[in-house]
Amino acid sequence: MVDFRKMAQDAYNNATPEERARIDAYHAREAKYDLTRREFQATFTRYAERPLANPPRNGIKTETYATKTWTKAIDVRIEDREHNGRKYEIIRFIGGSTGHEVFELDEDFATGLVDGKWAQPGTLWICAGSVRYDGCSLPTEDVIEYIREMRPHLLGAEPQTPAPPFRAPITF
Repeated sequence: MVDFRKMAQDAYNNATPEERARIDAYHAREAKYDLTRREFQATFTRYAERPLANPPRNGIKTETYATKTWTKAIDVRIEDREHNGRKYEIIRFIGGSTGHEVFELDEDFATGLVDGKWAQPGTLWICAGSVRYDGCSLPTEDVIEYIREMRPHLLGAEPQTPAPPFRAPITF
């Protein structure tokens, strides 16, 4: 059996000072992100496609329908990003359908959730789903409460002391 923890420790011990600095910076950044990590129950929906009984001459010939629905825990955390010199934060949903469910976390996103602009009543679809990817949604109120806890200024509130981290960061 391969011991990946030992392999990682050996790689760290044999690394140059520059490589160790990069590894340490990575672990520090991940530990910072994990302070904002929380677990939510998401609803997943699997879709299939079938031909229409009487398709129109021009237009769509198939319909998509839900075949299965289930719930599963996913993680959410806030990360820093920079693009073309602009720094911003994202909210990342870890464990969703595609693994790329990310939204820019700003006042527009937060107030849009509260006002119902980003979601159906009570549901935030982080992945709408298709025949290739399962749909994934969360209760909107859970995401609003998470933002209220982590970034209250986005909702016009005063900052509060954050709750303890979801889980301890990985150390070597």
